[in-house]
Order: sequence, then C-alpha cells, then structure tokens
Amino acid sequence: MIEDISHDIPFLFVLVFLLGMYIAVEWNILLGIVIGFVSIATLALFNRRALPFAVLFLVLCIPSFTSRQGHMPPVSGRFSGMVMKVRKGERIAFEIKGKKYSYYAIASPVYDNILPYDEVFFKGRFRSIRFVDDKGFREYLISRGIDYYGYVSSIEPIARRSFMSMIEDVKLRLEREFRYFLPRRDFVFLASAVFGDTAEKASIKAPFVNTQTAHIMVVSGLHIGFVFGVFYVLFYFLIGRLECFYERYRLGIVASLLSFIPVSVYFVMSGMNIPSLRAFLFVAIFIVSLVLGFERMAYNVLFFVALLFVVSSDFRVLHSASFVLSFAMSFFAIFLSIFVSSIGGSKLLRYVLFILLMSIFAVPLSAYYFGRVSLFSPFVNSVVVPYFGFVVIPCTFLSMIIATMGVYGLEVVVFKALHIVLCPLFYVVDLFSGIGGLSIHPSGIGMLIVYACMLALVYLLRVTVTGSR
Repeated sequence: MIEDISHDIPFLFVLVFLLGMYIAVEWNILLGIVIGFVSIATLALFNRRALPFAVLFLVLCIPSFTSRQGHMPPVSGRFSGMVMKVRKGERIAFEIKGKKYSYYAIASPVYDNILPYDEVFFKGRFRSIRFVDDKGFREYLISRGIDYYGYVSSIEPIARRSFMSMIEDVKLRLEREFRYFLPRRDFVFLASAVFGDTAEKASIKAPFVNTQTAHIMVVSGLHIGFVFGVFYVLFYFLIGRLECFYERYRLGIVASLLSFIPVSVYFVMSGMNIPSLRAFLFVAIFIVSLVLGFERMAYNVLFFVALLFVVSSDFRVLHSASFVLSFAMSFFAIFLSIFVSSIGGSKLLRYVLFILLMSIFAVPLSAYYFGRVSLFSPFVNSVVVPYFGFVVIPCTFLSMIIATMGVYGLEVVVFKALHIVLCPLFYVVDLFSGIGGLSIHPSGIGMLIVYACMLALVYLLRVTVTGSR
C-alpha cells in the first residue's frame, strides 16, 4: 500500500519531508528529523524518481531555514512600496509590500484616499512583528507575510497600476450599490462572502461561528466551486442545444473551459488576495482533475501546489487558518468524492451524502480554530451551503450585472429580491445559533488523531462496499 501511494502521490512525501525539516528548525529537532527521515526513506525505497524534487525544494528552503523571522532590528525613515490591502476603522491599516520587506502600517483616517495597488512613499517607525503581544494577531501577520509592524506619519501616493486600479474601481462601485440598496446585515455578509471585504464582518459573524457556517463568509474554494458548478450546468445545457458542438466535442470539457471565465471574474472581483488565490488554484486543480479525467493525479497536483505555497511563503502559510482550511477541505473533497462516487444510488442521494460528510469532516477543524462545536452543524451546513451556492450566489451575480447597468427601478426590484433570498439563510443560522453548542479546544495532535480515525473509517467503508482498494 505504501509503495502504491509513493508512486501515485510522491509529492505527499516531499511535502512531509519539508515539514519535518521545518519542525526540526522551529520546534523539536528530534521529531522533525524522524518525520523527514521516514518520508525521504520511503521515496528512496519505492520511488527514487521523486528524490530530485525533494532535494530541489530543500535547496529552495535553505534561505528560509538560515534566516528565520523575528531577529530584525527596528527601522524608521522613508520607505516605498505597493499597498496590498486596506483595513478601515478608527484608524486605517495598510499592508504594504516593499522591495525587501512587507509592512503593516497604521495611519490616520485622513489617508482614506489610499487604495489597494497604489504605489506609495510612507514615513514611519517599525519593529519586528515578534514584538506583537497578541498571539492571534501575530499569527495573522505571519500568515500575511508581514515583516514589520508600526505607525506611519505620512503616506504619499506615487502611481497606480492601471489594470488593477480599474478592477478595484469596479469593485468599489459595486460595493457602493450593494450598500445603498441592501440592509446593513445583507451588505456586510455579501461584502465579505463575495467581494472579500471583511472590514465589518465581526459585527455579524457570531451566529455563523456558533453554527460552524462561518466559512461561507470568507471567499474560499466553496464559493469558487459553486460559481463553477452553476455556470457549468448553464453552459452544458446551452451548448447541448447546438448540434455543431455536441457532435464534435465533449460537452463536459467545453462547458468546464467556458465556466473558467466567470470563475476568473469572481476571483478578480473577490480581490485576488492570497486566500482567494489559494482557493482558486485548489478548486481549479480539483475541477481539472475530476472533470477532465485525471482523478488519480488529483492528490498529486494538490500536494504539489501546496508545496509551491509553502516554499514561496517561507512556510508562513502554515500559520494561516485559511490556507489550512482550504487545503484540508480540498483534500477531503477529493477523498470523499471518490468514496461517494463508488456508492450506488441516485445522484441526488450521493450529493446529499457528500455535503453531509464534508460538514462532518469540517467539525474538528472548526473546533481547533474557533473553539466551538455545534451539534447541529452537519444539518445546518447541509441546508445552508447548497442554498448559498445554488441560490444566493447566482442571485448575487445577477445583482452585480444589474448594478453595472445603473437602471434605478430595475435595481430596486433586483436588490429587494436579493434581500428576500438572503432572509431564509439568516433565519436558519439564527435559529440554530443558540442551541447545541459545545466549547471544545482540541490540541493539534488530538485533531490529527481524530482525522486519522475518520479517514480510516471512510476508507474501510469504501473497501467493504466496492471490494477494492
């Protein structure tokens, strides 16, 4: 079995090898060396062709291992860079990427004219993020690739990137239309779930956290997957009516390729930040692997992309909950889809089973990151997730199209309908928010043990049902 896995998924062992080296450098040298040795020995015994990749990635990681974050002296003066993200509140926080370092700069609200993708000069005092006392905030800064944290006294815009500026302007215009026509809760929810703007999310997220449905408020593979699914069905239906297409081409491939257009539009509209980029790539891999017939390569490509993210970020994405959630749920989606496809029955029954299993597999991660488990989470997710994907997302896309037309009377009708569509979702979440909740804070090891048991159980069920491994 291990020999088969090493041949089919060699990048799994390469990833585990690098994680072992990271553990040895950061936490426990003995444990890290053992993990790294076991993984590299497995490749040496069963798949030597993958060894050069392990060596290559290790060489790429040497600069990260030899110059760990947190040993940089405070700096002050005048710097330049590109604004990657803006967080507005009592003060404005800018994430600025410079030539060598990235900065988290806190500024006065008077600089609210500075927008993402602006090239700027800024003046201030900064120190290493290892001096940030709040552990959760420090982990966030690490996951975002921030090196320095501090305050700025002035920011001067230099220039804007034309294409990105155009996209940002369209996004801001749509957000203004949504804010004007929708009640505040509706707008805040869609701003977070669709546009990737999480500035006001904290004011409405409590019921979603309590029911473990908070993942729908963050642009992720779930959202992009549903966008793909809706347009895939639409294009498949339309192309199937054209004789010149269905006689010459495979409709599934044509529909999937055309569906990448709206998926890409949604990816751009969500801000093209790192979490949405990870989600876009993971879902793209999942789609290509399963729709185009590369099912056996799905795991391998998934682990390869994870390797690229880990290495390019100097292992900082490991501190990002969104990365772990995106990667884990993409892995579970592939694993469970193969299991569900091996079971007989109607497509609807298998779909419901898939959604239910995905909800159950999300429970340990939710408990680990949010410290809470809802007994009704599988049921609530089984209702809310399909409703969000197949009803809310298409209606939101329709509203976005109408908003760009600028016809006031039509906008009033469409946004009123969108509000009505959102009401059932909020009702279900609010109904189960205050019941069946348990506060649980599992350790990382405990969570991994639970997942190992869950994966083993599903695998044994698959072997029992199908009679094959």
